This record gives sequence, C-alpha cells and structure tokens, in this order.
Amino acid sequence: MEENKQIRELAITPILLSLTCAVFHQTEKFYSKRSKLYEEGFELLLEQWDKSREIERDKIYRDFSVERKLELLSYLAVKKFEQEQYVLFGQEEIEEYIAEFLQIGQRDSRVVLRAIESQHGLLIERSQKVWSFSHLTFQEYLVASWLCNWNHWQNLDNYVTQKHWREVFLLTTEMLTNPKEFLHSLKVKVDYLLFKDSKLQQFLFWLMQKANSVYTTLKPASV
Repeated sequence: MEENKQIRELAITPILLSLTCAVFHQTEKFYSKRSKLYEEGFELLLEQWDKSREIERDKIYRDFSVERKLELLSYLAVKKFEQEQYVLFGQEEIEEYIAEFLQIGQRDSRVVLRAIESQHGLLIERSQKVWSFSHLTFQEYLVASWLCNWNHWQNLDNYVTQKHWREVFLLTTEMLTNPKEFLHSLKVKVDYLLFKDSKLQQFLFWLMQKANSVYTTLKPASV
C-alpha cells in the first residue's frame, strides 16, 4: 500500500524510527507526514515523558503549557537557524534568547535551559558552554512551526538559495492549510533570481538552442 510505503520512507533514520515507534505506542497510529509525526512526537516529549520519569521541574518552567514550551523552543530554533552558523549556541547566547522571549533575568533563563535539558533532552550541551538541539530534524520542524503559527512564512523566500533551509521549505508546505500562496511566492523569487543572473540566462538559452538542434521526435524540454 502507498501509505505503508510512505511510512517506511519516513522512518529511514534512527531518530525518525524511534519517534515513529514512540508515537505509535502512545496513539496506536502511524503518520505518513513528517510534520504530523513531529507534532505528535513533540507533544509526547513535552507532556508525557517527564511525567513517566517523574521529573521535578523548576518553578518557572513547570507551569508552562505544551503550547508555551513549543513557542519557546521554536523561538530558539528560528533565532539560530537564521544565522550563517545555524546549529551551535554559545551558553550566553541561548540564555539571552530565553530571557528575551520569557522576559526574565539571565539567571532564571539558565535555570530554564537546564530544565529543558533534563526534562526532554531536546537541547543538549555538546561541550562546555556550547549548546544545540539534540537533532537537526527537531530544529527544522520547530523553525517551520514558528513560521506557520506566527504567519512569518512570507519571509522564507529570502532563503531559497540556502541549502540548509530545504527541509524547512518541505515541512512548511506540509503544515500550511493552503500552501498555494507560499509556493507561488517561492516561484516568483526563483524567477527573479534567474532574471538577475545573466550567465544562467545565457546557459539556459544555449541549452535550448542545443535541444532545438537535435533531430528528435521528443519535445525540446524533454531532451
């Protein structure tokens, strides 16, 4: 079945396979869309696992709803992803982002950071005072979630030439109720970039000439 094929293709990495199994154990459902799998997986991570492990959370973080936790994590994800070095946070940097979003002092933000690390393992300390999301796939989903939920996807076309945004584009397309406008904005941006690039224009013109010069029953665009 096509749905089973999609599920097999989805679980091609250990983290996605683990997430698929954990979500199925909780919901008894398989999800063929990655965005839906992440959505259910994050709810599991943020709400269920800490209860089962009986983790005592800090007084600032413990009363946050799942939605508020996701907002915070998504904010951290997008603040870093917009930078040239989009994976690793310095300790002061990530504490400043937490303090900025929650409107708290930096000492309290450090407590929140440690709570996120101990409760979910979504943020980890890679080396002394160097942090990142535990998996890039989680960060990519959180970026897409932020852009969709806060209606900031209009700015995505600015990153159309940057390779590390590719998965964010795909997830955003899945998550938007009507992705037509988003896809149109990407096409407009690509057309504009092609128009500005004279060398690429010349290459495409040469390629079309070559295609037209070939004696074939195929259409030029198929050569």
